[in-house]
Amino acid sequence: MPKGPEARVRDEVKWEQSYDHILKAPRTQYLVMSIQANQIKTRYSVLASAFSWTTLAGFITLPNTFTSLQTSSYLSGNESGIVVQNTIRNLQLLPFAGILCFTGIIGTCFLWRKCRMNYIWLIKHLFLPGLLHSLISLFSTVLSILTTQGGYISVTAKVTITVILVVCGSMLCLFIVYNQLLRNLIALHKQDVRKYEEQSRLTGQVRSR
Repeated sequence: MPKGPEARVRDEVKWEQSYDHILKAPRTQYLVMSIQANQIKTRYSVLASAFSWTTLAGFITLPNTFTSLQTSSYLSGNESGIVVQNTIRNLQLLPFAGILCFTGIIGTCFLWRKCRMNYIWLIKHLFLPGLLHSLISLFSTVLSILTTQGGYISVTAKVTITVILVVCGSMLCLFIVYNQLLRNLIALHKQDVRKYEEQSRLTGQVRSR
C-alpha cells in the first residue's frame, strides 16, 4: 500500500535528521583512518600482494637448494666428502631465491614506511599476509627437510629456517603491536561517539522543553 503525503514527509524528516546526525558525528582518528584506508592507491595494494607472494616464492625456492648428498655414508667417511656434503645441490637456484626474498622484504619495508600511519591498511595488506606466508614457508621447509633430506639439517637449511623465523617473528610482533594500537583507537572512537550521543540527547531534551 503506497504511503500517504504525511508518511512521506515524516520519512524525509527522519532521513534528514539521520543524515545531519552523521555529518555532525565526531571525526575520530579511527574514523579518518578507516576512510583513508579505502582511499589508499590501488597500486599500493597490488604491490603489497606482489611483494608478499614474491617473498613466499623465494622461501619456497630455497629448500630446492638443499643438498641431496647429506645422507651418503661414502661421502661422510672422509674429510673431502664432508665438504661436498656441506655444499648445495642447485647452485643456480640460490641467487634466484635470494633475489626473490630480498625484493619481497625490501618492497614490504617500503610500503610499511609509505603507509606507516594507517594501521588498518598495514594489518590487512602487509602484516597478516606476511605472517601467514611465513608460516607456510616454514612448514614447506620443514617438510622438505623431513622428506627429501631424511631429517638432516644442512647449512643452507639452517640459514633458510633462520631467515624465515626472523621474518615470521617480525611479522607477528608487528601484527600484535599494530593490532593493539588499532584497538586503542577503536576504544577512543567508541568513547567519543558515546559522549556525542549523550550530548545530543541532552540537547534534544533541552530543546523539547
